[in-house]
Amino acid sequence: MTNTGVIMGTVDYMSPEQALRSRDADSRSDIYSLGCTLHYLLTGRPVFEGDTVMARLIAHREVPVPSLEQKCKGAMRGLDAVFHRMLAKNPDRRYQSMNDVAADIDALLAG
Repeated sequence: MTNTGVIMGTVDYMSPEQALRSRDADSRSDIYSLGCTLHYLLTGRPVFEGDTVMARLIAHREVPVPSLEQKCKGAMRGLDAVFHRMLAKNPDRRYQSMNDVAADIDALLAG
């Protein structure tokens, strides 16, 4: 149980809809979080940085998603497009299932 207004989750990996109203979050929020994790694994940095929790929350909602190709020169060709779709601000524009994410990553690996 949490109190109203208490943030549940790690801000650096939280989807915009989860931060705004957690009851609106679904599996597409997990896809967003996985994209944030991918970014961290490849760059060693969170996707969005800020001096405060609120600044980072707002960045997830309003700041354009950065390019993996610019931040990680060794990133696989095509991975940036997958990453951007994982982090789409609007959940309807995000991958709709982890199977869809896996299929696109498998296609990248297959060449």
